[in-house]
Amino acid sequence: MKLMNFTQDGDTWLNWRKGGVGGSDVPVIMNASNYEDVLNLWMEKVGRKKAKDLSHNPHVKRGKQQEPEARAAMIQWLLKHKGRKTDLTAPCAQSEQHDFIRVSYDGLPTDGIMTPCELKCPSERIYAEVDFFQEQSPTYLMYRWQLIYQMMLANADTGYLAFYLRGKPLLVFEVLKQQAQFDSVFRAVEEFWQCVVNDTPPKSKFHAIYEPAFIESAKDWLAAHHTISQAKKKRSKAEKVLKQYHANSHANKSGGSGVEMTSTERSGSIDYKKAYFELAAKAGLAQNDAELMAEKFRKDSSTIVSVKPSNATDQVIITSFNEPHAQPFSASF
Repeated sequence: MKLMNFTQDGDTWLNWRKGGVGGSDVPVIMNASNYEDVLNLWMEKVGRKKAKDLSHNPHVKRGKQQEPEARAAMIQWLLKHKGRKTDLTAPCAQSEQHDFIRVSYDGLPTDGIMTPCELKCPSERIYAEVDFFQEQSPTYLMYRWQLIYQMMLANADTGYLAFYLRGKPLLVFEVLKQQAQFDSVFRAVEEFWQCVVNDTPPKSKFHAIYEPAFIESAKDWLAAHHTISQAKKKRSKAEKVLKQYHANSHANKSGGSGVEMTSTERSGSIDYKKAYFELAAKAGLAQNDAELMAEKFRKDSSTIVSVKPSNATDQVIITSFNEPHAQPFSASF
């Protein structure tokens, strides 16, 4: 592991990050991210898509503001629970053999015991989720891969994933080295980086599209979907009030202000499937025979395309999905 001689800010650091795979990229590559798809990450790495500016994101701001507090809390935790009197530094490092493996550490102890500490400063909602579900929390499971990547680079046997929220107890999870996880992360990261180098899109859950007509239509659809969703909520709320007034009127028809309400009696629907099998049984047909007979009347199958909002935004078109050749694993970093 090679320590870099710059801090985690400024153009030098940002340019360095672009030249490899950072710890925050790993949950995405391992398909464990709750926020991003690997195809989006690849597009950013190859320069086909501009990375989002998160400097004004309230969660990012909170993380930067509270990280010194989180680091101080972690130092106290190590002293109290592990008997270690140590400071925590935040260096940048990369693999000497595989220089695309790069990490901006939140906390590396100075007492000579290599135990990377990954510090998170989540919202109250996420903190409560982690506190309640512990190691089964989706947030823990996501960020665990980031810590495993850091441990792999540092060749550490132990690492700590900590969640800090001002005024709350520090939540610390100890993660132990598992060689199978190191191997899995290395291969996934190396395969992803080969996709970047070869300008070949990685495997993804979906075929992403980036064409002007599609983008414009997607924006129009999302805007209309939002308007319709809000209108439906508003209509549903108003409808409850109107129906209550209609019920109080004890009339078949009531209304006013451009709205009319009518009470009608509707017959219940017939359960044709149940009726069919009962009639078939009366005719002496076994259920299997009745099912085979019913299949003769099945209409042709059809494909239904559904459109819904996705978690990932600003998707792009990929015209080929060639699988990159994975290089042999090397445990030396």
